Amino acid sequence: MRASRALLLAAAALATAGAARAQEAPAGLPPGAGTLRGRIVREAPGAVGGLPVVLYAMPPDGDPGLGRTVSGADGSFVFEGVASEPGIAYLVGVRADDLPYGTRTSFAPGESVHEVELVIASPTDDASGIARRAARLRLEAGCGGLRVTESHELRNPGERVVFVPEAQRAGRPPLLEVVLPEGAGPISVPFGSQGLAQDGNRVAYWGPLHPGVHEIELAYSLPTGDAELAWGLPQGVAGVEVLTDPAGPGVQGSGLRAGPPREVEGRSYATHAAGPIAPGESLRLRLAGAAPAAPAAVQIAEAQSWLELDDAALVVDASWRLEVAGDAPLAASAGAPLLCIPLPPEASGLRFSQATLAMGAEPDPSGELALRGPIPAGASAVVLRYRIPVEGDRAVFAQRFASAVPIWSVLVADTGVAVETTRLHRRRPMRSDERSFLHLEAFELEPGEEIELSLRRLPPRRAPPRLAQAGFSLAIAAAGIAFLVAPLQRRREEPIADASDAKLETERESIRAALASLEEDFETGKLAAADYEELRDELRARLGLLIAQRRAAGAAGGGLAAAGAPENAPGSPGAVPALPSPARCAACAAELAAEARFCHRCGQAVAPAARD
Repeated sequence: MRASRALLLAAAALATAGAARAQEAPAGLPPGAGTLRGRIVREAPGAVGGLPVVLYAMPPDGDPGLGRTVSGADGSFVFEGVASEPGIAYLVGVRADDLPYGTRTSFAPGESVHEVELVIASPTDDASGIARRAARLRLEAGCGGLRVTESHELRNPGERVVFVPEAQRAGRPPLLEVVLPEGAGPISVPFGSQGLAQDGNRVAYWGPLHPGVHEIELAYSLPTGDAELAWGLPQGVAGVEVLTDPAGPGVQGSGLRAGPPREVEGRSYATHAAGPIAPGESLRLRLAGAAPAAPAAVQIAEAQSWLELDDAALVVDASWRLEVAGDAPLAASAGAPLLCIPLPPEASGLRFSQATLAMGAEPDPSGELALRGPIPAGASAVVLRYRIPVEGDRAVFAQRFASAVPIWSVLVADTGVAVETTRLHRRRPMRSDERSFLHLEAFELEPGEEIELSLRRLPPRRAPPRLAQAGFSLAIAAAGIAFLVAPLQRRREEPIADASDAKLETERESIRAALASLEEDFETGKLAAADYEELRDELRARLGLLIAQRRAAGAAGGGLAAAGAPENAPGSPGAVPALPSPARCAACAAELAAEARFCHRCGQAVAPAARD
């Protein structure tokens, strides 16, 4: 059934509907000297140009690959530079009239150019000839209890695609109908289908079903424990195969027949058979025994979340640093996952790295990400990306931790947002790739703990009035002057006795404003660390001197001059010797500097007596 599953995956790449969470898309096509040419033809009149075409490669060994193109006006398409080894199976798919079509092909030995034809047949809504050949239930431990994967084998004996549009479904039987057991959790469809509809515990499949034999899969979670589970089959089935974990709960039921062990996707299962089951009857099973517990050999050393809020969604990039003791990779059997990472229920578009995929990562029907191994020994990282839809100016992000986490770092792209949280501590902002991030941290998170953050878009900043801009410039200039004259004034050991309280307070506020501006420039990356520390120390030293002067003056008499005593009066507190009157120009009476030889205003020569 590998070809059928892969063809469905190739078709799902074209579909707009599909699983809410999907693994990372396959890498590019395997390179080579081959060329695959094709043409789209229709059985009925219709456009063949501008249709999306995908090519899905399935090498016998190695990862699958996916390529995309668009058909020309005549329906032709081409994929060049692809591997032409005969062992590689290629699936070619096209989406037309909101339905996927595809075919399987491969290169012949020695062939470098391969041609294929994609036929778009008119669908039919007649499902009376569909045969329900077999069903399979795979029961295993999951993140949210018991994980159930149903696989139903359907055969379309005709030559046309069977699909019942939504407008024509009333009063008609679907291609497949099942009734899930009570307590079944949210359904996920591994390979997606636009024709799957759910109404409570009842699930119906309406197509499309291409000619031939295909499998329809769905997965969900069930609570664990000793209980009878019933699967209703209104249309009946020829036979049912039940696969269970040999180390997990045993399965019992009327008419069950034990079968030989079976390996599915690299995992070994115990098997039981039941059926045939007549239309309208149910398959009833009882699970006895406890589910296997998840191993505790995987430790989460640190978690990081990078958040960016745009107009439509909150984009989350998450990284979980894992540690596995010992020298050997940690692998799991068909039992419980090695690690479960909870995801927000509204998350969509899940993607993860190839290294994460190699750890056996797969979305669990419970809404968590399950790692089934092998996980490398030592340190490794799980890297995820998903989106959370956002409406309005506020987004809420909630992260739950299934196991203990020593530290969780959250970095929010500073795109004009405010972050509100009670559990996380704010740290100094960070910069990465020329961007600024708000930085928050939480320590010693408990298993099951959930932390919530609220992100709110800030209104755009308005330009300050011209008068405010001028006042800001004057304040910066005053701070700069205070900084430049600080080295000269620090040489004086005595307090500045002729300055007033208002003057000292103004200078002190200017230095504080300069410190705040300096801090902001450093946090946003506009100032190097060395320059920041030097300027900060200079301003702090000057501020300390001003505070010391004010304290000294206050200790001398409650101010710079004692209350009730004339300023500079002999014997008064804080008195200093009177300074001589400055010399003045005999021609214009301008005040002269002590060493002046000519008047700076009128140019008159200064007499020696005036300088003395």
